[in-house]
Order: sequence, then structure tokens, then C-alpha cells
Amino acid sequence: ANFGFVNPILSGAASGSISFFIKKYLMKSHIGNHIFDLRALCNGFLAGAVGVSVGSGAMQPYYAVLAGIFTAPFYLFSCVMFRNFQVDDPMENIHIYMLPVIWSTINSVIFQET
Repeated sequence: ANFGFVNPILSGAASGSISFFIKKYLMKSHIGNHIFDLRALCNGFLAGAVGVSVGSGAMQPYYAVLAGIFTAPFYLFSCVMFRNFQVDDPMENIHIYMLPVIWSTINSVIFQET
């Protein structure tokens, strides 16, 4: 069966939920450190959908969830990296697409179902 529509949703849900709970501990600031970041949930979802998009039609749904779990650290690493280099991207567009697209290309080969 072709799961090309379902897999980005599953991967995004896994990546978004991990990003939602972990990002506040990585991005320590004095303002609003006690609340969870809703932007991390939304952007983590988008990063997860991007992180599985290359091979989403050729993999099983459990591989898509696994790819989403691995996409969250790539998204979070790029957030930390850009903050340390003081690159301003308030909407985090490059965070969503830079490393997750590279991971998507790699996992399309690793998780391919023949």
C-alpha cells in the first residue's frame, strides 16, 4: 500500500511532540523559560513532515514515525546552532528545512520498503 499521505502526518506528529517537550530546555532564556513553546510544536511538526517527504510513498508508517523521532534532534540542533552563531531567523524557516531535508534524503534510502 502507498502511505504517501499518512507518513508526513505521522512523522510530523512524532517530531512535533518531541520538539515541544525538549526545546524549552535547550533554548534557555530569562524570558518565558517556564512555559512550553507552541512554536516548537508547530515547527517541529513541519520539520517532521519535511524530514520524511522524500521517501514517504515508499516506506511503512512505523518507519515514518521512526524518521520523525530522528528528525526532531536535527531541527533542535539547527535551532541551537543558529542561536549560538547569532543568526536571526524569527520564524525558523531555515531550521525547518536545512537539516531535515538532508535527513529526509538519507532516510528515504534507509527506510525504503521494496
